Amino acid sequence: MKLDLGSGRSQIDGYTPWDWSNHHDVSVLPFEDDSLDEIRASHVLEHIERPYLLDVVRHWVAKLKPNGILRIAVPDLDRIFELGQAHADRNDPNEKPFPLEAYIMGGQVDSFDQHHTLWTDEKLRQLFAEVGIIDVQPWKNSEPSDCSDLPVSLNLAGRKAPLVAELPPPKFADVRGVMTMPRLAWTDTMFCCLKVTRQLGIEVTNSSGVFYGQGMQRILQQACQSPDIKWALAIDYDSLFDWKDVVALREIAEHDGLDAIAPLQAGRERISPLCVAATDGVSRRINHEDLTKRWFEVTSMHFGCTLIRLDSLRKLPLPWFVATPNAQGEWSGDKVDDDIHFWKQACAARWKIGVTPKVTIGHIETVATWCGPNLQSLHQSTHSYLRDGKPWYVKNRESWRDVSPKIASPSSSDLPSEQA
Repeated sequence: MKLDLGSGRSQIDGYTPWDWSNHHDVSVLPFEDDSLDEIRASHVLEHIERPYLLDVVRHWVAKLKPNGILRIAVPDLDRIFELGQAHADRNDPNEKPFPLEAYIMGGQVDSFDQHHTLWTDEKLRQLFAEVGIIDVQPWKNSEPSDCSDLPVSLNLAGRKAPLVAELPPPKFADVRGVMTMPRLAWTDTMFCCLKVTRQLGIEVTNSSGVFYGQGMQRILQQACQSPDIKWALAIDYDSLFDWKDVVALREIAEHDGLDAIAPLQAGRERISPLCVAATDGVSRRINHEDLTKRWFEVTSMHFGCTLIRLDSLRKLPLPWFVATPNAQGEWSGDKVDDDIHFWKQACAARWKIGVTPKVTIGHIETVATWCGPNLQSLHQSTHSYLRDGKPWYVKNRESWRDVSPKIASPSSSDLPSEQA
């Protein structure tokens, strides 16, 4: 079966039309997974709102058979600017105006005819790669004329990667999990941690309480006392990861001789990952080139899902974790936290430490979910709410409360006689 998404009222031989005009939603395909031969979506993608787009395309791919075809056409932003500039350069008064806004923002003849995303060849290819579409090639429309024939149309198609038999997780009896955690923790991540360590056969030792550094040093020292344990896996209680992440970390660390390795992990209330990149031991800003490497050097990193080579740790001078206030004796500015002290010690001992962009783990954060401008679900961190209050779109919706007449308290003359 072949689907033509966003078909309007047109009919292509061999394709089943799927469109709002025939009461079908392109974001919900009620078919069995791995059942469709092809999905064609000509100038549909740009009409899907950005927060939902990736999930929708993954849904489409799930419905395709292995090696099934995903055929997409979208407005090409680079081509739009190229043709628009050529039109302006000609400056021909007899030529029709170039429909720049319509190409970019949609015709807007109805509520569905609006564009929510912009596309280039590189961006569309990245989307195909992210959802598991391979062998991506341009295509030319041979069916009845539609938007894929527009001079600004970017047409790419590829096939769904075939299923590959998954190997079972290995057993890492020579890895010891270590966790410091509060007495009450996230249940979600605890199930994640228990599942992964069980799959890999990793024993976990934990320390609870508020003294993070003391707890971490104590349980790492316990791991060092076991001669059969080669690696410590430090786990934060708010990290989300799977067993393949741990396997990939170990493979890279052992192949490249690292003393410690961590995956990419986003920070909360910050715009960069939880690490400080470096070149030859000198700290610097992380850059896009780092993300193309197998791993990159750092001077500090998180303990969210971090492998530490115990042969190196056994030689590291104590104490491993010490918090130090700044020169004014205050816990702000250039203070040194327990975990940063550890990495300073490691750098002083000339450890080889790095973060691999080949592995990315999640970082749990509490958020509030609000009804957005178009009643979609949008998220705001609780940190942001406590600092700034409700998000701007909610404040705008409730702005009537700032200008509405105040509700007056009843005067004594309005009260019943027995209360006056």
